[in-house]
Amino acid sequence: MADTLDIAESTVKIHVSKLIAALAVHNRLACVMEAQRLGIL
Repeated sequence: MADTLDIAESTVKIHVSKLIAALAVHNRLACVMEAQRLGIL
């Protein structure tokens, strides 16, 4: 993902961590499922 967006891998990790916290979930899979449920994806 970092290569596609032309950003550092650490930047992707930070954004994913913030999304997980914002959606109040515990992992990436739950994050995607919750985002889908909310209509974000």
